[in-house]
Amino acid sequence: MKYTKWVFVLTLALGACSERSAPPAAATPAKQAGAPETAAPAGQAANPQTPNPVLAAAPSPSTPNPAPAPSLKSKYPDKAALLADIKAVKPANQVELDGETVSPGFGPGMRYRTGKDGSVSR
Repeated sequence: MKYTKWVFVLTLALGACSERSAPPAAATPAKQAGAPETAAPAGQAANPQTPNPVLAAAPSPSTPNPAPAPSLKSKYPDKAALLADIKAVKPANQVELDGETVSPGFGPGMRYRTGKDGSVSR
């Protein structure tokens, strides 16, 4: 008798968390004798020309993926090209050029260095 309260509480908690089942068969209306067997299921329109909104919203498998997001290249002809691309792309990662931060961001920085000919590369 000592644990009956806890058994009762546990039973209520498990009953509340369990999946609700369909109503009993007595609660559903009985099928009419003269009803045709080919009637449209409940929830679907009787007009076959109307597309299903769930299927219409789904992308077709033949459509190509959208263009990938622009990213920074690994080599630029000069610093101005790199800085212009940073301004256009607005990367989420930090960008460093010759040890100085040129674009703040998250994570490890993308490091670029200037070559002897003035080109910039990773």
